[in-house]
Amino acid sequence: MGTFLILDLIMRKFSVLILGCGNIASRFDKEIKKGFKPKTHGGAFFEHPGFSIKACMDIDRERKLDFMKKFNVKKGFCNLKELSTYQEEFDVISICSPTSEHFNCINTALKLKPKIIFCEKPISENLSKSKIIVELCKKAKINLVINLSRRFDKKISLLKKQINQKTRGDLLSIVGFYNKGILNNGIHIIDLFRYLLGEIKIKSVGDFFIDFKKDDPTIPLWMTNRNNIPIFIGCNKAEDYSFFEMQFIFSRGVLNIENGGQVWRERKVINSIDYEGYKELDNGNFFAGGDSDCMINAVDNIYKNLLFNEPLICTGMDALNAQILCEEAKMKSIKN
Repeated sequence: MGTFLILDLIMRKFSVLILGCGNIASRFDKEIKKGFKPKTHGGAFFEHPGFSIKACMDIDRERKLDFMKKFNVKKGFCNLKELSTYQEEFDVISICSPTSEHFNCINTALKLKPKIIFCEKPISENLSKSKIIVELCKKAKINLVINLSRRFDKKISLLKKQINQKTRGDLLSIVGFYNKGILNNGIHIIDLFRYLLGEIKIKSVGDFFIDFKKDDPTIPLWMTNRNNIPIFIGCNKAEDYSFFEMQFIFSRGVLNIENGGQVWRERKVINSIDYEGYKELDNGNFFAGGDSDCMINAVDNIYKNLLFNEPLICTGMDALNAQILCEEAKMKSIKN
């Protein structure tokens, strides 16, 4: 863990409470071993030398006990009511409960006065509740970090610099694909384009369909930014297969981000073999994306904020602005 050498030397550990012990809290990490790439909140806090998981909570006893055993956690709570009477303070409270429980979990977390709340996306299932949460955290002077995970991909950060510096040429258009709900999964792609391009707006939407929850439709979109770069977001049905991909069309070539961000494919401009005087794209080179490092990068960002006041990469306001666009898309689609 060379990247954490300075952290090992400092030996400052911050305490963590995990609310919810399901998939994203623990179970996506099948095997815990030294140097593994964690996919979960529990795995990332356990692996990072700057944190110690002091307690967890889940209403499901089996999930709670599995979590406690996996990460050697001494204290487990059964529900928010039991937790609310606890006197010990935590530096970080991580919200891994279902989206419908985020509002109640965060309200309970605020009473425990942590320095940071780290919450799964979206902030809540309801825009009004999300606005309340952001305002409550602001008033309490508690930093709210949301796991819109692509922001924590260092290769995405490099791509942002390349777009701004035009090292790949002019960005001409973007095509993206998602499924399983505009708020549940679409928020990832909308937030990512906001991160890469700045403020974006919706030009039009297509007909929605339901492949997740009735109140969270999947919607095709046409968006643009202040430089009028067209952004087309298509979709498929989640029951067919998982699909989260993007294609960036530059003047000097095309970049594909595939398999949810795990694989990148770069195609460069070459002279056509078959048609003299024409240019085309080569078959491309494949290389690994940075998706597998997102969770540990997120936790490392939280650590450096606590220790060095480093800026947080994905705040409550970032997530709120993305959710506002999701809600706008939903309203426009319903009116079609």
